[in-house]
Amino acid sequence: MVIIKDFAPHEQSLDLKQLGFDEPCLAKYINKQFSMNVAGEWYKHNSNEITNGWISAPQYQQCFRWFEDNQSMFVERIITTNANEIMDIEYNIKSWRFPTVTIEFDDPYDSFDKNKAELACLTKLIEIVKTK
Repeated sequence: MVIIKDFAPHEQSLDLKQLGFDEPCLAKYINKQFSMNVAGEWYKHNSNEITNGWISAPQYQQCFRWFEDNQSMFVERIITTNANEIMDIEYNIKSWRFPTVTIEFDDPYDSFDKNKAELACLTKLIEIVKTK
């Protein structure tokens, strides 16, 4: 089942488009509002210009795959446990082109929240590509 929290937010979708992301997506933003075709139609926006007020909305997994395939960057997740519980989850962005970048969270418990962690990783990936 596909749900909205599996998709990159509008701002990051727009940033990805400006970086060259051009993959078919199951959803789109129309004037910043999330929209998904229940028939499973794929959306592909082939231009870097935002036309008709819409832009494709990629799932997080598509974003991470795109960064790995096109930018040689990937997210490594390291889970530290003891016999009874997860103690820590660390997220690192790795590439052969630069030293490892560790994702910093304002609240250390945000690393345990999958949605917050995915957004933090995607935002950092975009930031790195924009500044290179």
